[in-house]
Amino acid sequence: YALVNQMLYETFVLQIESFLVTTDAEVFDFSSLRTQVLHLRNIGDFFADRVTLLNEEITGDKWLGEIQDLCSKHFSNGRDFGKLKYCVEIGVVPSATKTDIRKAFKEKARLYHPDKIGNDTSSGDAGLMFRRVKEAHDNLLSSDHLKSPDRSRAFDEVLKGIGGKLRTLSKRFMEEQQYGFAEKLL
Repeated sequence: YALVNQMLYETFVLQIESFLVTTDAEVFDFSSLRTQVLHLRNIGDFFADRVTLLNEEITGDKWLGEIQDLCSKHFSNGRDFGKLKYCVEIGVVPSATKTDIRKAFKEKARLYHPDKIGNDTSSGDAGLMFRRVKEAHDNLLSSDHLKSPDRSRAFDEVLKGIGGKLRTLSKRFMEEQQYGFAEKLL
């Protein structure tokens, strides 16, 4: 299990590093760069939502922790990683919307509400579970990331810098009469 997590982490790091090296290259294919960004965002969003929850549930795995740190660095937009224990409790991903949180709460509340269960001997446990689910619901709905979600995406800053880089490079290539390179940029 740890070996799979290590492989996921190392592959993910290599993809991010490859992308960052591509953005620093003298000449690059913009459509290829765009494809890399979309791919990284898809993988990163998946990891940021699911692997971070798995790390919260299964403590002690070094590589899950490393993946979570990587996600916190690059893919935290729209996610409140400080509320992970509440996400696990209620069963939602960190990027869940208010609607997702409310829906998950209603499902869990039906399972654990003491009035719904009746006079079972385990109703004390159900009451405790209901209070924990209610606390998670309240904390997640009061979270700041739901009030003003961050609309930026992973690597937006890198992409914003590419426009200026393209202008500078194309101007330089035109001045040096390197029309082949200028054509590749455009």
